Amino acid sequence: MSKSVSKKIDVFLSINRSTVNEYFNPHDPAPIYKRQLRRDMIAYLTEAVNTYTRDTVIRYKVSCTRDDKDLIEPFMQAVRRHFSTKEQVSVREFEKFKRRTFRLLFMSLAMVMLCHTIPPLFLSSGGFGGTIMNSIDCFSWVILWKPIDRLIFDWNPHLKEISLYNKLTNSEVLIMEFADTAVEMDSTPKLRASA
Repeated sequence: MSKSVSKKIDVFLSINRSTVNEYFNPHDPAPIYKRQLRRDMIAYLTEAVNTYTRDTVIRYKVSCTRDDKDLIEPFMQAVRRHFSTKEQVSVREFEKFKRRTFRLLFMSLAMVMLCHTIPPLFLSSGGFGGTIMNSIDCFSWVILWKPIDRLIFDWNPHLKEISLYNKLTNSEVLIMEFADTAVEMDSTPKLRASA
């Protein structure tokens, strides 16, 4: 069964003075734009973009009153800072992955070269020596399998994660302003991703 993938994801948030602190770690005394997001807020943002692909457009749709409009910029700065940090960590992890994989590949190639250079000097090509040489060929493929597999298949999830964090950091913010300050807003964000 194929998963329906959206080309556009809207992440809906509502901000007002009475509930803005519920989005952040209550033990963090920093100003809003530097505060850590709460785990449930991070979980909501992550769940909102779970159908993300690299060509998906992500937008934040923030609802607020005119009186609370000044909270949007520091709030979004905290969200962007969080995902920017996650992107930097993902880039470092990807660089570490590439270094380890290439190191493993070169060590495997060196071992294969040793196995194909030294034994033929001491073993004949027929009989028992041929059997040993065939075993060395099989051993060579086994040694090379993991680094080649990692280089071909395992890099894509790293790049997708980096791309997601980059888009969450740089996404457009659309403000949906309510004229009436008496409008009651739900303090918990609702997952409403539009297709």
